[in-house]
Amino acid sequence: MDITNIRKYTNETQDILLRFLCGFYRRPVRSEGFAVLLMIEGSWQKMKMLHVIPQVILLSATAASSAHSATCLAPQRPFVPSDPVAAGQYEDLIRQDFETYIRDIQRYFQCLDEERARAFEEARVVSQDYGSFLREVGGE
Repeated sequence: MDITNIRKYTNETQDILLRFLCGFYRRPVRSEGFAVLLMIEGSWQKMKMLHVIPQVILLSATAASSAHSATCLAPQRPFVPSDPVAAGQYEDLIRQDFETYIRDIQRYFQCLDEERARAFEEARVVSQDYGSFLREVGGE
């Protein structure tokens, strides 16, 4: 099945689901495939929930950035097949994965260093603010 047929099938299925959910189609009896439609409807509801994931990620990133802290994510280790034949076949891809990992781990270390420096500076300012607070409260 090529991509055109898959898209056509997907569009037709979405159209049927939308019409079915909006009430444009009558509900068929069980012998007409009602169980299949219920299964499709359930799958569609689950797919709708997948649209929430990017919004949650975006909200998390926004909330994290408002706290002025960096999110340093460690890169994943490169995968090396245990089969020497497969490793030889994919040598170029594996080599590229290792080079990418080395580049990304250096960025990760840099991010950690920057975050550490930022946290120390923030702790210094907070400590000064706390000292000022104690002087104000103790001075009254």
